[in-house]
Amino acid sequence: MRNAILKYKTYFDEFEVVPIIAETSLQYSLFEYEPKDTQAEQIKVFKKLENGLSLFNGSSFCHQVHFQFAHQIPVQRWFPYREGYSIRLVNAFIDELNITGKTFDPFAGSGTTLLASRINNIDSFGIDVNPISVLVSKVENEQYNKDDLKFFEEEIKNIKNLKKSPGEYETPFELAGKVFNQGILQSLLQFKHHIKKIENKKVKDLYFVAWLSIIEDVSNIKKEGNGIKYKNRKRTPRGYINIDKEVWEKQNFPLNKFAFVKNKILEKLEVILTDLKFNYGKCEKKPKVFNGSCLEFERFFNDEIELTFFSPPYCNCFDYFEIHKVELWLGDFVTDTTKFRKLRNTGFRSTQILLMINK
Repeated sequence: MRNAILKYKTYFDEFEVVPIIAETSLQYSLFEYEPKDTQAEQIKVFKKLENGLSLFNGSSFCHQVHFQFAHQIPVQRWFPYREGYSIRLVNAFIDELNITGKTFDPFAGSGTTLLASRINNIDSFGIDVNPISVLVSKVENEQYNKDDLKFFEEEIKNIKNLKKSPGEYETPFELAGKVFNQGILQSLLQFKHHIKKIENKKVKDLYFVAWLSIIEDVSNIKKEGNGIKYKNRKRTPRGYINIDKEVWEKQNFPLNKFAFVKNKILEKLEVILTDLKFNYGKCEKKPKVFNGSCLEFERFFNDEIELTFFSPPYCNCFDYFEIHKVELWLGDFVTDTTKFRKLRNTGFRSTQILLMINK
């Protein structure tokens, strides 16, 4: 394996960097009591890895370490992902380090590292425990041919011609009635039912990601902080107030709920179609994406890796399952609370309390 060495420069690709001068730091312990032997060994390894590291302040990277401008970036804009980073950030490292070998992202998320690798014609691997992340990563890096594009465009016509169904659709998601206006919920479920009948698997997955991506926009909730908040809960100088759900819905949603949801889906489908036609980039080296834990990646592949690029789990235990709870339930990734709890427990744990569980 070739070890790429990053030397200090005034400029790193197109981004300016300056060295950080280390300051004397206080010695403290993360744990109030002795951790398990395996955890103690892990801490020793982490401390060894930190020793001798050269740190640089790359303030010009500040707009690339989050998803703030992802809505402007082709393919990345297909699905809104919390706490992601820009493809330009990955491209900068690939270019500067002259990466030509295989890349790996142990926390694949929405597939940004894989996307950058694909566009640079580099083989890549990604793993994630969240099935939504795996789906989005695969869809953003699939190989689409002319027949797929033709099928995609024909299906847009079918969506445009779809009429509101008189029937009622059901979901096991118990909070659905609180999270959605009833008319919007029924419209979403009808479109999901229609999408699941699409025969072309690659096109069906594209449409399903488009459908998942609009859920927050047409719902009564928003992703905020480490969870979801109701949009009808407003902050005032005197504290939070709750606006009546029906009153808030009348103020924020049009009368024709079916047309409202349809237009949202069509808008996203047109964005995806534009990217597929003009902005998709190379796909000779299709990334491999696995649904599983990075702690057992050797079960999935044993290839030599030249670059590992990822955003690690956050120290405040950012919960991607809680953030995507509505999409997980409405998208049928989970169908009961036991399955949701089991899936949530697969997340990487990083806080003191969670590290000490089962001691």
